[in-house]
Amino acid sequence: MKIYISVDMEGVSGVTDSDDVMIGGREYDRNRHYLTADVNAAIAGAFDGGATDVLVNESHGSMRNLYIDELDSRAELIRGNIKPGCMVEGLDESFGAVFFVGYHSMHGVARGIMNHTMLGKELQNLFLNGEPRGEMAFNAAYAGQFGVPIALLTGDQTATAEAQGLFGDLEVVTVKEGIERFTARLLHPTVAQARIREAARRAVERAPSLNPFIVATPARIGVEFTSTQMAEVCSWIPTVERISGRTVEFTFDDWRQGMKLLYALMIIAMQVANSVY
Repeated sequence: MKIYISVDMEGVSGVTDSDDVMIGGREYDRNRHYLTADVNAAIAGAFDGGATDVLVNESHGSMRNLYIDELDSRAELIRGNIKPGCMVEGLDESFGAVFFVGYHSMHGVARGIMNHTMLGKELQNLFLNGEPRGEMAFNAAYAGQFGVPIALLTGDQTATAEAQGLFGDLEVVTVKEGIERFTARLLHPTVAQARIREAARRAVERAPSLNPFIVATPARIGVEFTSTQMAEVCSWIPTVERISGRTVEFTFDDWRQGMKLLYALMIIAMQVANSVY
């Protein structure tokens, strides 16, 4: 069985603050080691459970955070931040299950460590068929079009609760308990990583019995930006409709195209934000 691992950073063991996950942050380099160790635990557990191949996709910020020389050599890695599938680049029907490692809860969740949806500064909310959803839902729906279930998620207690509410009885590992947005009660990283490895093993063994997260198409994505200017520029794209001062929507028939357009809107929003004095 092939296992796909999408890796974010806010939900990694030991991480509590934006300084921990941003290039140039005082603790960023140290936390890259924690990130790599959490991913290695998931890789090792996948192989313990009988996986034949593991593909890891970096999905945080620059998407160049893992120390590749420290990564388990049995896995392959997708690195870099301009890719049409974004956080699920390279995922297709050949995989048996998806792991979300180091994930966080959606924007606005109380006690969610660094809670946000996709972009912390440019996006206020994302909506899927009118319902506010975090990035894990969009990535899972992308996997669902290929019939691939989400088998494991690691992060704080709000992220694991969000995953259970969406995907049902998957394996979760709560590596920290959020107290407020930048404050948490932490497991020691080695303890968290041991739990991740064991849960990953179980996830592979259980994957054939898990159901994919299916969102039928045509579907509609709404994007609420943090400024009216971002919405204005994004509404210039054909098929994108501005429905309020800061919100645009579009309808799509294929998740691969829907994710491309969503990713393009985010890139536009970041460029607009950088152009404003």
